[in-house]
Amino acid sequence: MSSIIRYQGQAPCKINLYLKVFEKDLKGYHRLDTAMLKLGLSDQISIVVEPGSGIDVRVQGRPDLDQKSNLCFAAVEKILKFCPHQEQKISVEIEKHIPIAAGLAGGSTDAAFVLQNLPSLLNVEISNQDLLEMSKSLGADVAFFLGQDNLAILDGRGDVLRSSTSIPPLPLLLVHPPVSVPTGKVFEMLGRSLTWPEGSDNSSLHDLDVSCWRDLSFFYEKGNDLEAVTQKIHPEIGLIRKGMLDQGALFSAMSGSGATVFGLFDHEQYAQKASEKLSKYGRVYCTHALS
Repeated sequence: MSSIIRYQGQAPCKINLYLKVFEKDLKGYHRLDTAMLKLGLSDQISIVVEPGSGIDVRVQGRPDLDQKSNLCFAAVEKILKFCPHQEQKISVEIEKHIPIAAGLAGGSTDAAFVLQNLPSLLNVEISNQDLLEMSKSLGADVAFFLGQDNLAILDGRGDVLRSSTSIPPLPLLLVHPPVSVPTGKVFEMLGRSLTWPEGSDNSSLHDLDVSCWRDLSFFYEKGNDLEAVTQKIHPEIGLIRKGMLDQGALFSAMSGSGATVFGLFDHEQYAQKASEKLSKYGRVYCTHALS
């Protein structure tokens, strides 16, 4: 390879509109039932392929997230296994806009961006099934970002697609308080055993016509099983939720294991007004379902 190839794009975050947690499998992973929605809030990523060798992953302003500690590094390694005889250096530079360790899958979406785009830059064909298997080995949320639709219902570890569709760019607000949530501890505190005797339902997104948030109320009102546990550690989550509702949100909940809280609003101007009131709790983001 004699020339430099560069590709830039955006990697969107997600929220869990609901999250139900069931029994563990023998490997210690919980069975989940969840709806994930891609949002307009995104990381900016640049991939460069040039003569040389090695992998270089850098996050602007966050050297602690560089190189092998970053899921993108592992994603590049997996792609390179499909073209072992090529000599090239792969550089990934990430401009972070998605809060880190916030229940928004910022690391997973960056890795999915690499899986989706690096093969074509290397002129190598990788099947969708192989990409899916690679994504599952990187993390449960990665598979969701490989899909074209912005809304999906998933089960398994959150990596098995059951149904998907795309909805309009409806407005919402995110508030990320300046706290750290230990995901493993949250699941441990939830106390689900190997034999939790409940099953996920058969909700589907097929033939669903969505024009407003109320059209989805039948499943986002299922709630997030991890919310009460995380709120015990960080009571401000409950205050943010109440603040969202007081400011006119149709619905509010925590995403993933937290600590980001989202609020669903009928109009963008309502979300913007609420952001001014809720900024005292942390970083606020007026965004929308990814169009």
